[in-house]
Amino acid sequence: MEADQEEKKRRFEKCRDQFVKEVTATELLPHLYCLEASVKKQVKQESPQAAAQKLFDELVKCEYWYEDLTKALYKTGYESLADEISGKTHDEAVTSTSDNSQQKMEETKVEEKERLFQKCKERFVKEITPSELLPLLDCLEPSVKKLVNTLEDNVGHQAAAQKLSDELVKHDNWYEDLTKALYKTNKSLADEISGKTCDEGSREEKLDFSKIFLKNMDDGAKKGPDMGKIQDVELKFNPNEY
Repeated sequence: MEADQEEKKRRFEKCRDQFVKEVTATELLPHLYCLEASVKKQVKQESPQAAAQKLFDELVKCEYWYEDLTKALYKTGYESLADEISGKTHDEAVTSTSDNSQQKMEETKVEEKERLFQKCKERFVKEITPSELLPLLDCLEPSVKKLVNTLEDNVGHQAAAQKLSDELVKHDNWYEDLTKALYKTNKSLADEISGKTCDEGSREEKLDFSKIFLKNMDDGAKKGPDMGKIQDVELKFNPNEY
């Protein structure tokens, strides 16, 4: 295991000059969950090449730096650099092109989920009570849940919600767990994180109502003259208006 880590560092060190010259550090930072917020802030304050150099030096100090870095490089368009750091030969890189295309599609979906969540983060921190959500979030380890609960008890729900929002995106299936949990506790916030606007939600409700109404009319007509009287009702719903 230690030898594997040393090999990863060796390949990364071999690419230091290319990394510093080519990489825009601020493009990578949102995808590097292994870095502390304070480190990201320091990197942003540097000039472009100095920022890349600072990022290089800080990354190898972190656990899971290699996994975060290679994913970030593929996401932001530095495929050749990611291949080199990953130790792929030219043939392996060509063979994996189709797999990378599929991976990019999946990553785009992940990025969109993260974008929607970030857009709602301020509201999330203000409105949610973490202790209500935690039992519904199967993606989180017990240790993380305990930490968030402790923060809520000792500091307050907003500090706990902030910590929860930071931890969620580090876990697989976080988006699915979160939206399901919010639909049970805060439907309007769940709609917003799911990308549904108020108008879309309203339109869906109207369309659902119209389907029920039309079905009742049809059932009434089939059951005979008495039930068919519902057909006398003037139906003014027009889906095209919504």
